[in-house]
Amino acid sequence: MALCRLCQQTDESVRHIVSACPKQVRTKYTQRHNDVAKYIHWNMLKERGVAVPKHWWKHKPDVSTIINGEVTITWDLKMVTDRALEHNRP
Repeated sequence: MALCRLCQQTDESVRHIVSACPKQVRTKYTQRHNDVAKYIHWNMLKERGVAVPKHWWKHKPDVSTIINGEVTITWDLKMVTDRALEHNRP
């Protein structure tokens, strides 16, 4: 098996490309994560009767959405924790 064409650090495999290549950590993996989160956010609002675009990929989440004064759905907010965390966003 040949070395990964992107990072040149380990054997190139489907598993490596999809989840372990350090060259993709801050770009493609983050984008994939954000796209999944955007779909979930869009769907939660849609199910609760909030006006959203027809297609989830055109959805631009607001930082906070309050529905009927009862439900608050947030997007990309730092979470306050009792200790320092490297990753503190949902």
